[in-house]
Amino acid sequence: MSGVLAAMRTQFGDTFGYQLNIYRDQVVVQRPDTANAQKVVTWLYREGNWASVGPELAVPSRSVVGDLSKFDVQAVVGVVQQAPQTLHIYDANRIFLAIESRKDGGLHLQINATDGALSGTIVLAPNGSIMQITPPVR
Repeated sequence: MSGVLAAMRTQFGDTFGYQLNIYRDQVVVQRPDTANAQKVVTWLYREGNWASVGPELAVPSRSVVGDLSKFDVQAVVGVVQQAPQTLHIYDANRIFLAIESRKDGGLHLQINATDGALSGTIVLAPNGSIMQITPPVR
């Protein structure tokens, strides 16, 4: 995760954006368009390379730019690694962390895990403490 944030700093000069989704094999970040701040550009980072993907979108009214690195990386990584056990989804084949900037200046962090049939979420505070667990419905 630290490597992702470092790659953002190298590519963009900062870690600001609307949302950052970190998957096992890729990263998706939504950032303001440098040519038009009223537009959002979605960037994909995979295998060490950045690419702009999809059309530029208007900034949703509920979105705000924030520093997507303002969280305790090590604590959050620990919770992400334990997410399958915490959610009792032992064969999780897709786990990702969604980090979204909030209007109050904070971040919303949510871990999503699924095995294709079951899915659950864990909401975290920026310090890595678990705020809410939504286990799969069986």
